Amino acid sequence: MARQKRSDNEGYDLLRRELKEGVFRPLYIFYGEEDYLRENYRKQLRTKTVSGPAEDFNYHRFTEENWDIAAFSEAMEAIPMMSERSLVEVVDVDPFSRPEGERQQLAELFAALPEYCTVLYVYDTAAWKPDKRMKKLWSALEAAALQVEFPRQSEGQLVPWVRRHLHAGQKVMADDLIRYLILLTGGSMTTLAAELQKLISYTDQPEITRNDVDAVVIPVMEAVIFDITRDIGRKDFDGALGKLRDLLRQDVEPIAVNAVIGRQLRQLYGAALLTKQGRSYYDLASLYGIRDFAAREVYGQARGFSLPMLKKAMLLSARTDYAMKTSSGDAGALLEMLVLHLAEESR
Repeated sequence: MARQKRSDNEGYDLLRRELKEGVFRPLYIFYGEEDYLRENYRKQLRTKTVSGPAEDFNYHRFTEENWDIAAFSEAMEAIPMMSERSLVEVVDVDPFSRPEGERQQLAELFAALPEYCTVLYVYDTAAWKPDKRMKKLWSALEAAALQVEFPRQSEGQLVPWVRRHLHAGQKVMADDLIRYLILLTGGSMTTLAAELQKLISYTDQPEITRNDVDAVVIPVMEAVIFDITRDIGRKDFDGALGKLRDLLRQDVEPIAVNAVIGRQLRQLYGAALLTKQGRSYYDLASLYGIRDFAAREVYGQARGFSLPMLKKAMLLSARTDYAMKTSSGDAGALLEMLVLHLAEESR
């Protein structure tokens, strides 16, 4: 197959179209942060290529634990039984990190893939980082593989996706509430799918309300810290302290909580600077690599802070982090002291 240069979006679009048409590539590489999409298309590919009475015979799976180049080659060459295709799935095995002899073998295998075999490389916990300096292996991979990234989805992509899920469950939800739900879940499609199923089961009414969401959905830590920083911006320090204590009662690691608070404060500082320059939350999303719904929330919260206050807050968070890591004091109490210090600075 001739080599083609494609963007990640082109790879995703090609995958969707070709799966519908029943067209299969000899080699796929699936990677990216959105687990839900990656797993969905992995399952689709398996179903469309090897489902049937001989699936166990035609499906082969390799991980770091059972990886063996000879067994991999044998699986690729095995003639399918009662099926037109076989599927060889390789999970979190980096071809570029193999010994030189294996890399040579892999390059040769990728250059001569059997027509009846589909090889799928899936990067779940490991990152897909091709080393293009290894030219022979990279050239063979680039020529044969359809590389498909499954990135984090934007709010504009998630809102209609949530609507479709709700419609399937015979429910509706206002768009503003859908955006609130996205913020609470951090925008993970896996988390969203689970929370939507809970909401659909929770209420017997056709429309899901804010009360339903607040009663059922468990917010991710980032969402709780959004609430804490919002309270601080409004100078509601009792509210911020109460939410922090609720979070700590869930046995969340205080150092991790402060790390997210510190990151949030840096983003607020960036938003405040961008506001002074007349820039939008899109610029903030680009600057910090965060999703649009999170950037909009940060941008809105920044109006409640002055630049000197944010500078002092970042310094206090950094000092709290240092104290947590170097002293034997109660880390939770140090976090509470951080909020109290912020209240004092605000006054």
